[in-house]
Amino acid sequence: MQVLNIKRNFVGFILALICWGIYGCPSPLTNQCSDEIKKEVQSRNGKYIITLFERNCGATTDFSTIVNLRSKAGEFNGNKENNIFVMKGKYDVEIKWEDDTHLKISYPKDSEVFKQMGMWREIKISFFEK
Repeated sequence: MQVLNIKRNFVGFILALICWGIYGCPSPLTNQCSDEIKKEVQSRNGKYIITLFERNCGATTDFSTIVNLRSKAGEFNGNKENNIFVMKGKYDVEIKWEDDTHLKISYPKDSEVFKQMGMWREIKISFFEK
């Protein structure tokens, strides 16, 4: 009986691999989202880069509009650690450096916001509904 269960599990595993390889079925081990950069702005002192991008994770989820803040030395990768603002949908979001340590983000009123970070390292972030 135990040998039959092992064979059944193995066959299921092989079928899943075939599905992922041939049909492009999403794997739980891979990220199926794509990020499209809309705008990047470097801080006045050149130390940081703010990136506005849209994330598309396929037909079953809505787009997300995301603002990412990173050191100039780092490459953009849309990771959650550097995402300082996340909202549901595709919207016109304005990003602006007020000075070397103050960032202003304006977004549409009544939008569904999932994340707003008021500070990132020494950068103070202000949010405004428009």
